[in-house]
Amino acid sequence: MKQNLILYSMQIAMLKQLLTRKLITKKEYYMVKNKLMKEYGIISDITD
Repeated sequence: MKQNLILYSMQIAMLKQLLTRKLITKKEYYMVKNKLMKEYGIISDITD
């Protein structure tokens, strides 16, 4: 589980960089983020 959390965190950080650099839209960001949350079994996000 700990390894999954680390991988999830790294992917979210990269995804956030894409959003910050305006390479993806907010809609795309949330679509990918929700997919990642499902894949990694993350049920809650207090950072957004």
